[in-house]
Amino acid sequence: MERTSASARALLCPEILVEIFDYLTPGRPLDENALPRERIRRREAQQTLARAARVCHAFSGPALNVLWRVTDGLVSLLSVLPCFTFRIARHSKSYRDVSDAEWARLQQYAWRVRELYTAGDKQISPWVWTFLARRCPSGIGLIPRLQRLESLQVSPTEPGRIILLSPTLRHLVISAEPSPSHVVMDEAEHIANTVMDVVRKVCIPHLDSLRIVSLTHLPIAVETLVSPWTQLSHLQELEIACTYPVEADMLQTLATFPQLRKLTLSTAVYVDTSLIQPPNRPTPAFPALQELKLIGRARVTPLYLERIAPTSLTSLSLKFTEWPSALQDDAELTQLKTALTATATRALRRLEFTFAARHFPSDILEIVQPVLPLDGLTHIALRIEKLQEFFPLTETTLCAMATAWPNLVDFEISVAESDGDDHDLDVEDPPTAQSLILFAEQHPKLVRLVWPYVCMTVIRTLPELRAVPLLDHGLQVFRTSIVEKAPMPTYRAYAMLLDRLFPNLDLTDADIRYPAATKLTYFRERHGNWYDVEQLLLAIQEGRRGSHRLPVPSTNVLPVSMEYEDPEAFFPM
Repeated sequence: MERTSASARALLCPEILVEIFDYLTPGRPLDENALPRERIRRREAQQTLARAARVCHAFSGPALNVLWRVTDGLVSLLSVLPCFTFRIARHSKSYRDVSDAEWARLQQYAWRVRELYTAGDKQISPWVWTFLARRCPSGIGLIPRLQRLESLQVSPTEPGRIILLSPTLRHLVISAEPSPSHVVMDEAEHIANTVMDVVRKVCIPHLDSLRIVSLTHLPIAVETLVSPWTQLSHLQELEIACTYPVEADMLQTLATFPQLRKLTLSTAVYVDTSLIQPPNRPTPAFPALQELKLIGRARVTPLYLERIAPTSLTSLSLKFTEWPSALQDDAELTQLKTALTATATRALRRLEFTFAARHFPSDILEIVQPVLPLDGLTHIALRIEKLQEFFPLTETTLCAMATAWPNLVDFEISVAESDGDDHDLDVEDPPTAQSLILFAEQHPKLVRLVWPYVCMTVIRTLPELRAVPLLDHGLQVFRTSIVEKAPMPTYRAYAMLLDRLFPNLDLTDADIRYPAATKLTYFRERHGNWYDVEQLLLAIQEGRRGSHRLPVPSTNVLPVSMEYEDPEAFFPM
């Protein structure tokens, strides 16, 4: 009788295999700030698990369990059905009903899914949801063990998506969309009625996180999407990222939530006058609140900060949808700085300001003045979505920031887009290489740095390169928001300066001219300018390391932008 080794017997134990494959868990989809190598590692983990599932039947179940635990799109799951067809730029549709065998096969995969991210999904024909709703068990939903859903689209075009609700959900993102004019409402109503018969029987008793977003700037009737606020007191995270009239009574109710640690409120077009009046009851305590994000006008945001009065925030994000005119600038700044001084404590670790309006303060330093003494900050982001001719950052401002916050890990001052070309920018005191050098010297823990602007005219007049300090900085990602058009020798001088400061940059995605993840918000022309600098950086780095002389290992890693692999390949023969 042939004897089997102990290691071979151990690999036949499903619990041990799951423990091994857990080390390859791809995790949730990465955001635009993720390091390039992290995106490639995630893709490699998915491919490794798919290959392991095809090795043998013993590996198949545990590998598939880990692979499908986090699913990047609903289309990948529905592609298991032979009757489901997916066509680019068209509706994904089912041309017939689902058979018993096909439904059983779909459930083999759906049972494994714990997290579903549908942001990249194409539109699915409404009749697909009708076929699926007829098969869903009472009170269960399409994915019986789903714990995180991002996002549930509430739209007349696809009313059937609500069958994705599951009683096991703990994290839910609801996306409300406006009604397009071409929708046939009679058809949508029929489908919605069929699906609602299933949804009405679904109860979600353990929901920890709820986020509501909208693709329109119009106010959304949030109360029609969720239960009364008093029935959500068990929430730990609540994000209302769509325009909604936040009243004082609502804040008072939220203040009683004992476990609420993350709160997002949007008040872009509505101000409750009771917030302006002195409160008649104690200021809301929010005892567990750690992360706060407010979206609204600059004159309203301080009112909500004072009303909420958080005492131990670790993360604060303010997005200004409107900034006051120059005549009111001083008064508004004083009010905002007072609220920030009271809110920003030593416990604060993350700070983000976003200026979504066409106007913004004349000096960004005035905004961050109250937080300059906070040496515990590790992540700071200052984002300008629409830059006009005036550039609000000077060399003096950047040097002042360079001497603050010694524990920074991630620092960003970015410009999404601007009017006109680079020569139209009004820069009184343009940022130079000296502020960048000072920032590198003062912040040795930085991993990611997005620099707003470097005047190429100043780069041309740089002293001898040896005058630039030779640092062994551990920075992984560097971006420049605005890169002027300049001769190639100027770009070369800039690249050599960056290589002396940051020799360990991760340039994995340098060959992608217009990457969708990390640099989509910048203008394409400036993409091209930065692309030229990155190519020079890559050449310098490879030449210094001699990596271009090493043999290239064989790899089958696919580009990050490719779609999720065909789920048919994951199912072993």
